[in-house]
Amino acid sequence: MSPKSKDKSGANVRGSIGASELERLRKLIERHATDFGPNYTPLPGLTLYRSDCTTDPRRGEADSLALAFVVQGSKKVRVGDSELEYGPGQVLVLTRSLSFDTWITRGSQKRPYLSMYQAIPPNLVAETLIELSGAEDSAPTATSTRSHFGEVYVTEADPDLLGATVRLVRTLDDPTARSILGPMILREIVFHLLRSDAAAGLRESACNSGDELRIREAMLYMEANANQRLTVPQVAKAVAMSPSHFAHRFRDVARVTPMQYLKHVRLREARLLLLEEGARASEAGERVGYRSPSHFSRDFAQAFGVSPSQYAERFRGDRG
Repeated sequence: MSPKSKDKSGANVRGSIGASELERLRKLIERHATDFGPNYTPLPGLTLYRSDCTTDPRRGEADSLALAFVVQGSKKVRVGDSELEYGPGQVLVLTRSLSFDTWITRGSQKRPYLSMYQAIPPNLVAETLIELSGAEDSAPTATSTRSHFGEVYVTEADPDLLGATVRLVRTLDDPTARSILGPMILREIVFHLLRSDAAAGLRESACNSGDELRIREAMLYMEANANQRLTVPQVAKAVAMSPSHFAHRFRDVARVTPMQYLKHVRLREARLLLLEEGARASEAGERVGYRSPSHFSRDFAQAFGVSPSQYAERFRGDRG
């Protein structure tokens, strides 16, 4: 195992390569996270954070598999009565949709708290799990230490995962690279996550009954019919599964419920309509299956941090 070194914040980082990559990530986040609190980006699911002080606990939501890096300062997360703290050189992995409390424990004007949060699309989780299962892949034995409760993990940053994350955030400087390379880099990140010790339980629960391909068929069915009034029994029937078994297995594989996945599909499509076709917010919501404009605006803001019209105004001209 490589000797530990320290980054500028004083945190232990394994090896000089990991330390240099973490410093690159820190500089990127510091440059792009110019405002206090969340800084939303044109990369779907990527939010950068900055704080010049410690904070009180606030409620957070994870829609699916997600990862968070702290590159300066430290933070705590609480699910139920359990707490975990993480800082530079560590990654927080949330392996399913859940609610949690989080607060900054170290951050100042001289050395602000800096971090990033990347939500992983449920379809990408499922596709990668299915591909790994089909390849009879065996994840390497983990050498890093980890702390966890339930399906929330804090573990040492893997060099491959850290390197891919740096490349993903770097695409914020290049709209063309963001459009072309961003999805490929995100897929690589998911691959590394699902071969890590933090995701071992996720892989086991998702790929233990041979239903993965039917779950993928269900996803394709929902994507093709997202603007229709779909129900769980209807989707289950389309893939020849009982509603109860389908709902249980869908969550195992996708890490969200079928209806949460349908919402994700609709919002993803609405985002593209806003950016690529210049659709108005009300039009985009209606075209992807929302009957209520206020419901669409509420879901969109929850997913992307701003209203549909604000999102289009902020990022439409920045899309390559």
